[in-house]
Amino acid sequence: MNCEVIDNFKIKTQDGIKEFTKGQVIPIHSKKATMLIEKGKVRPIQPHINQYGELTIPFSSPGKYHYWNGGQRLLDTLLELQANDKVIRHYVWGMN
Repeated sequence: MNCEVIDNFKIKTQDGIKEFTKGQVIPIHSKKATMLIEKGKVRPIQPHINQYGELTIPFSSPGKYHYWNGGQRLLDTLLELQANDKVIRHYVWGMN
């Protein structure tokens, strides 16, 4: 997952301390990204489904995901994100 740094921070890695600065775009494993998102350090710039089954498509994500503006179908995005059946039913057919 790619994320944008929204608050400067440092993190300890196997290679030593890495420093990240506001505005930087970094690839992060989804588990680590979730932690940093919750701490307000980064925000995702790719579409994602959170732990509550809510789909987020950031305006800063690639245009292909902007179904409202000529991008791919919402179903295609959900399938790409490997959404479960409940999430797909909710967003595509309006069923819970």
